[in-house]
Amino acid sequence: MANLQRFFGQVLTNLSSQSVFSGEEEKRRMDVIRRGIQTVRHSWRRQDTQEELRQHVLRFVESQHQKPNPELWEYLNGIVGNFDDYVDMREGEMRTPRHNEYTAVEFYCSQIGYDFLFSLISRLLREDTVEDDSLVAAATLVEYLTIELYNLRISNLGDPRYANFQGVTHRGMHVSPEVAEEYRRIANREDVRQRNFAVPLALVSTTTSTETMQKFAACGESDTMHWIIHIYGLDPHLYQIYHEKYPDGIVTSICAMPVGHISAFGEQEILLRGAFFHIISMRSETVGSRQAHTIEIMMLNTNRDHGTELSLNEGDKKEQRDFFGKIIRASRYEICASLARGISSEDVRAYEELAERELEAIGANSSGRPTYDTAFTKAISESVPTWLGASMEFSHPRQYIRKRLRSQRAAEKGDWATVEEVLNAEYDWKKREWFSVPKILTNDADAKVREGYTIVHELARSGAPEGNAHQQAAWYRLVKTVEDLGAWRTLKTFDIDHKTPFEIASENGFDEMCGVLSPRVKQPVPDAITQELESQLHSLMMSHCGEILEEHVYRLPQLSVLTEMSEARMWVPVPSWHGVHSLSY
Repeated sequence: MANLQRFFGQVLTNLSSQSVFSGEEEKRRMDVIRRGIQTVRHSWRRQDTQEELRQHVLRFVESQHQKPNPELWEYLNGIVGNFDDYVDMREGEMRTPRHNEYTAVEFYCSQIGYDFLFSLISRLLREDTVEDDSLVAAATLVEYLTIELYNLRISNLGDPRYANFQGVTHRGMHVSPEVAEEYRRIANREDVRQRNFAVPLALVSTTTSTETMQKFAACGESDTMHWIIHIYGLDPHLYQIYHEKYPDGIVTSICAMPVGHISAFGEQEILLRGAFFHIISMRSETVGSRQAHTIEIMMLNTNRDHGTELSLNEGDKKEQRDFFGKIIRASRYEICASLARGISSEDVRAYEELAERELEAIGANSSGRPTYDTAFTKAISESVPTWLGASMEFSHPRQYIRKRLRSQRAAEKGDWATVEEVLNAEYDWKKREWFSVPKILTNDADAKVREGYTIVHELARSGAPEGNAHQQAAWYRLVKTVEDLGAWRTLKTFDIDHKTPFEIASENGFDEMCGVLSPRVKQPVPDAITQELESQLHSLMMSHCGEILEEHVYRLPQLSVLTEMSEARMWVPVPSWHGVHSLSY
């Protein structure tokens, strides 16, 4: 945590001191950046010109760093050393990776990667004249990052938080009084349309954990600032209008992506890419000798950033871009009106009038249309149970594998404090998975202990530790978490015994656990029917994805767990390059 705090202390200070742009200056900067993106995307689809881009990046780095840091050089070679593309634009066979890696995202989430990209992009935003070399290098690296975020979204499409993340994230920082005043000036603009700021090509790290945010904000000795960022998807009704008018246009939701499984820091991180922020309110108070500033911000997790878009701003593309802008503004003003209620009735009226004006320009009938429901900002959005059956190290991003291995080895040794530590760093909505996932298989002979057990089976086998109050307390908290999260109790071990956690606890005489681990069946189905359906599902999966499943040593889903759900619905990602194959039932 200490290293993480130092890293984010630097990151947040950098962002605070960076100029933000709005109005004409923002448009001018974006025109320059679009030129670079257009150059890159024109070159991406041809092998010879794509190779030129890769070599250009490496030459550019060498020109900027006489002796490039070995770690930086390794990362950059890993990124540009292989051709990658948007998964829905790939041609021919998909290659099999060494790991299901996202090297560009991991690069950004590292300190050395952030320092490099921040320096490069900051230079593009600050200099009046942008050199083509730096512009193309930056656009190429950002394109790799964009591709990986897009493919990460597709590979987790059954999970609504990846398909279209919505919710509240936080960002803590320390700022100078001058920077705080600049934000206040934006927040107090008379014209509510101008209460926004954007940093083109910006990559902003945020967290779903308020505790983590508070630690980041406490890193410095100057004033503190807390961003509360309300992230919304596009108004579904307005998206339908856009899709009907431009059926070939691709709208993406990669402006806000959970990257905690890819980042080496492993925190509850939501990466914001190219975000356009609108300030709803700003308040300040004196805390000790410092000022503490809180800003309520909203953003849309929506853009058209995809390889089919060449960033042209002329002809039909300009018309499409302008129409999309109207859709975005209508959604934004509707959301702002909802968020401003209870803060300023005058602002609410102004936002409502702006939304109505945009709706008229779109040709949308606003009468009877549902308004945005902001209730999700108070709670986590819908959770879809996920079966993660892939058991090989290369089936998942390597940082996630490290956490999984650390957790399962600790459980085998009865080190429940370490298991709890790993679990607490996970997103709240994914913690349930950790109790039910099969163990990762490795070549380490010492690690091959009870391969068929999940963590919940290990808890049932262990019982409460004796003689170590610290480990005992952690064990009891984990057992309580099993109950609170509704972890699956009907799940059987992946060995010849096929025992449930309840059966294991009963056999070992741990009566206190039997009540917690007793199956909570909500939809009773005879075992014979469940087994027959499970057999048919497994046959279907093997006939469609058998080679991939065997290669990744995949633990096929057990349908008995569906009886524990109010809604018999579960998402099953089948391993492949970027997990493109998936089943939802």
